[in-house]
Amino acid sequence: MTMPLPTGQLPSVFRRLLLKEPKNTVGDKMKLCTVIGFPNGYSTSAVKEFETKNALVNGADEIDMVVNLGDIKEGRDDKISRRIRLLKKACGDRILKVIVETCLLTERKRSVCAGQ
Repeated sequence: MTMPLPTGQLPSVFRRLLLKEPKNTVGDKMKLCTVIGFPNGYSTSAVKEFETKNALVNGADEIDMVVNLGDIKEGRDDKISRRIRLLKKACGDRILKVIVETCLLTERKRSVCAGQ
């Protein structure tokens, strides 16, 4: 008997491994998550959208996207919001989680990201 992991605590696998671990061997036992835009989130919107769709087709159940570090540092909130909406649309009813690499931000920028 396998124990299901709570939502938000899925094992994350590299996209290249999704095809090597077909759903009939891994996905039947647990859901899989992969990261888009790692590290630093510097990929373009088009690349992130393609990677998201490709990961879902190849077996990912959830997507973790990394927010563009430069957009955070330069205060481009509208661009960040548009990119999140674009990837959520690509995910459909699947879960999309947003990663902010806080270790690379100043205390002030971390507070802004946290909405404080």
